[in-house]
Amino acid sequence: KEALDERIEAVERLRAVELDLVAALQADGVQLSAAQLESLFFDIFGVSPTQIRYALHHTWLGHDYPPIFDYELGEPANSLYSGAAESSAHGSRLVWDLGMSGGMDSLYFLVHGFQVLSVEANPMLALDVRTALKRYGDRVQIITAAITGDAWESDSSAEVAEPNRREVMFHIHKERPDFSALDDDRVPRHMLAGSVPVRAVTCGELVHEYGRPYGVKIDAEG
Repeated sequence: KEALDERIEAVERLRAVELDLVAALQADGVQLSAAQLESLFFDIFGVSPTQIRYALHHTWLGHDYPPIFDYELGEPANSLYSGAAESSAHGSRLVWDLGMSGGMDSLYFLVHGFQVLSVEANPMLALDVRTALKRYGDRVQIITAAITGDAWESDSSAEVAEPNRREVMFHIHKERPDFSALDDDRVPRHMLAGSVPVRAVTCGELVHEYGRPYGVKIDAEG
């Protein structure tokens, strides 16, 4: 709770800085659009308000937050001028989160109103995030699988329960789950927690099964 309170306070301070900047500009007779304010803020501080909000909220799956970007207008949702709506729902628009890891990007897409298909090869991460985001019901679907190319060969040593199901060995990093990979050379032996067979899927198979996405986030190691 203390960490959450600190994030809320930081967001409020950011809002105060934005308001002070707008007030100073208006005092000089300068009117800026939301996009122009974002650009000016970046020029001054080296980071934009949207980037700061994303970083502040990108920490805990148990806390929902207001949208920080309006994908219809193509500008920050917290615009000081436009009075953007609290929700930027997109109906059935589907976003893929390939290499879901801890699920924070999936949460980001969910609070912005998208349907989300999340793909994660680490079965423990998939289980944790599935539990944490169950409040979103059927708006998010999490599958335990590894993204491969058409030419990637299945591991013949893995027992496959379904005849048409391809599987590959996934090597889990004991300290950094996000460093886990299909290539065993990427996980040092002294950091290997174990190797497990996981379903292998291609992007073409995902399109066939779930439909073409509006957008795709990719963060997957080979």
